[in-house]
Amino acid sequence: AWLAYRSKRFGPVLDQAVSKRRSMTEHVRASAEYQWRHGHRLDMLQKIREDTHRKLVRHIPTYQNMTDAERLELISQSSGLDTQSVKAAMFDDDEQDQQGFTMTIKHIQTINASL
Repeated sequence: AWLAYRSKRFGPVLDQAVSKRRSMTEHVRASAEYQWRHGHRLDMLQKIREDTHRKLVRHIPTYQNMTDAERLELISQSSGLDTQSVKAAMFDDDEQDQQGFTMTIKHIQTINASL
C-alpha cells in the first residue's frame, strides 16, 4: 500500500465509470423485439390472454359457465369494443404484422382496463 501511495502516477486520473442501467421500458422493449424476431408472437399473445382470462374469471363468477358467444358479448359490452375486435384479440391465432399485433395488444389492454 505504501509503495502504491509513493509511486508516480502515469497519465490522467481516470473517471470512475458510472454504470448506466437500462430503464425497465428499454428492457421490456428489447425483450419483446427479441421474441418477435424469433417468431414467438403467439407465445407473447397467449400469456397476456391467459392473464386476461384469469381476471375475467375472478371478476365475473359466471364467466366459466358461459358459451363463447356469451363471453364475446359480455366482454364487448364491458369494454366498448365490437365483438369482432374482441374475438380477434382474445381467440384468433392468425399471423399478424407488427401493426396488427400492436392493435391486438391494445384491444386486450382495453379489455383489462374495463374489468
